[in-house]
Amino acid sequence: MRSGTPLATLLARHDWRLDTHALAPWSRWITPRRPTMMNRRFDTRFFWPPRPPHRTSGTTTTRSPKHAG
Repeated sequence: MRSGTPLATLLARHDWRLDTHALAPWSRWITPRRPTMMNRRFDTRFFWPPRPPHRTSGTTTTRSPKHAG
């Protein structure tokens, strides 16, 4: 995506599909109403992907192994 390739093109190239129905709403952020250099407001929504079936809820209690080198 750094090369400027649109997401739809990248998905089509690899025959990937996004399951957008599986995403859960997580947060919403709206820019404050204040005069700024750009007199625009943005309304952004964030979504959370589903947890993989093999994962359990809770926090991780183990550390990642240190990599040599």
